[in-house]
Amino acid sequence: MVALEGPLGAGKTVMVRGIARGLGFEGPVTSPTFTIIHVFEDVRLCHVDAFRLSSGDDLDEAGFEEYLDSSWICAVEWANVVADALPRGALTVRIEMGDAEDDRLVSVIAPERSTARVASALEGPA
Repeated sequence: MVALEGPLGAGKTVMVRGIARGLGFEGPVTSPTFTIIHVFEDVRLCHVDAFRLSSGDDLDEAGFEEYLDSSWICAVEWANVVADALPRGALTVRIEMGDAEDDRLVSVIAPERSTARVASALEGPA
């Protein structure tokens, strides 16, 4: 579970596009603002945009629970809106605008038990 936070235009969808590419998906990745959930079956990626939701109950009604087993990667934009529906232990990625138009400040907050795995993934292959 990747909980994405940041202002409009910060790059949350771009981050999900990068996750999809990393999983081997080559098609278009756009924000599911109006459909709420985009599913990329081939790579087991669930992309959620909670911008238009008011609570986790709305996310549950959209069918999100179907993708919560450990074989799926779920990336949730505007995760703070639906935090009550997200499982504990989500990886939180905060994206903030930098000084220049194309600068971004990215913070990754990992649950203590997964910090080593996250650090290893960020380092990349040896």
